[in-house]
Amino acid sequence: LNKMPKKLSSVAEAMTAVMQIIGTSKESLKKILVRGEFDEFPDDKHMHCKARLVEMLNKCSDQLHECNVSDPKSNFLLEEIAILEEAKVLQGKVKGISSIPIGFVEQVWSYIEDVVLRAGHNLIEKMKERSINWMTEIVEMEKLTDYT
Repeated sequence: LNKMPKKLSSVAEAMTAVMQIIGTSKESLKKILVRGEFDEFPDDKHMHCKARLVEMLNKCSDQLHECNVSDPKSNFLLEEIAILEEAKVLQGKVKGISSIPIGFVEQVWSYIEDVVLRAGHNLIEKMKERSINWMTEIVEMEKLTDYT
């Protein structure tokens, strides 16, 4: 923000300012979501995306393993092959666990949405605070010069 012009006097300057804000937001989201850098939120474990996504994936894996439809100890394929075609059995198994991956995807995207909204809100709050400070500084300077 310090590199931005203090006054936006043209559309080009405004577009440049918007593009800088988008670039900063993009870099912040890359740090949080892709690289797992959470230096902007060191005390907020909810914003440590890699760790939370690993937890969600492990939980989904545990749910899939706990599901009685996918019990590997029951040797279901040997019994079912003799009775039904393999395709029908597999179709039933997939149907039995099909809601778990969908729920997992919804949970992950809900979490990512929450993280992105919070990161964006924090960025806007920082920019708002800087703008208020800058405006206060300008007003105070005008007061000191007695505006003559």
